[in-house]
Amino acid sequence: MKIRSHRSPRIPTPDRPVTVSVVVLNWNGQAHLDVCLRSLRRQRFSGAEVILVDNGSTDGSPAYVRQHFPEVRVIENQANLGFCAGNNIGIRAAGGRLVALLNNDTEASPNWLTQLVEAAAAHPEAGMFASKMLNFHNRRIIDSAGDQFHVAGFAIKRGWRQNDDARFQRPCSIFGACAGAAMYRRAMLDDVGLLDSDFFANGEDVDLSFRAQLRGYACRFVPQAVVYHKGGATIGKSPTWFYLMRRNQLWVLIKNMPAALMRRYLAQILFYNLASVVYHPVKGRGKLIFAAYRDALAGFPAMRRKRARIQPARRASLRDINAILTRRGLLRRARLPIVRQLDRSGYTTGA
Repeated sequence: MKIRSHRSPRIPTPDRPVTVSVVVLNWNGQAHLDVCLRSLRRQRFSGAEVILVDNGSTDGSPAYVRQHFPEVRVIENQANLGFCAGNNIGIRAAGGRLVALLNNDTEASPNWLTQLVEAAAAHPEAGMFASKMLNFHNRRIIDSAGDQFHVAGFAIKRGWRQNDDARFQRPCSIFGACAGAAMYRRAMLDDVGLLDSDFFANGEDVDLSFRAQLRGYACRFVPQAVVYHKGGATIGKSPTWFYLMRRNQLWVLIKNMPAALMRRYLAQILFYNLASVVYHPVKGRGKLIFAAYRDALAGFPAMRRKRARIQPARRASLRDINAILTRRGLLRRARLPIVRQLDRSGYTTGA
């Protein structure tokens, strides 16, 4: 399975200084844009710019936004560049020292930006800020309270499908932010780089979070920054989603896991991947899992070159990196159902 890339368009520049930029990526999502953009119009925080990056939509999305939301800057790509490259175009065009990414199938609560900006002011050590994403249709259920990364080499949405109870009411430091509703410091992005466009979509936010953690940038979960998320409105839980998830999670591991921790958790890594290779063909996904591993290995030289730049630049200690990883008792439940559980665990997509 191959994902094509395309040339980026000329990027317009903002006509006034801004503190916060919000980038909304869209691909044939006109049906979602009214709710999303109206929620941004209702934000109590003033001074933010909103940029809609359209990835070659054929449903009239750009014209619709220009007509109904003239305050939104629209950047039109001629083709679907993917989640990573599309958002990167928006980030480069953004004028804010803080840049928020927001999925088009969301509704942001009126205090969303205010809470994120206040968290950024209160925590100068943090470079990433994770929103509380709730299920759009059942607003008592967590969609994402940030990301976790397991020592076996996969990411999990923190709190996925759990009740929004006291566990998710307190601000705290976590591994990473789901790019479906996250805010980043521009200075951090300038330091560690943007989303890896080789990923196309899925897991790119986990990769960015890992790179940032290695450089010593914390991630704060901001529970009062609430966004309601429909979930998977663009790519869904499709064969493409599954393929990208499995390929990209291997790339995240190859690029970012320090060698000492890779050796320490090698048994868990091998177990998880072996269980996956056994389980998914039984469930009819044999061709997809084979394609994901094949293409992950084909991309290994490129990922290793990136690793050669990332690892020597690490500022965080091994102790600190180990502390932000989760274990979740993988080997204590050494049965194939663990892979089925991970299938349902809401591996972060940012889409």
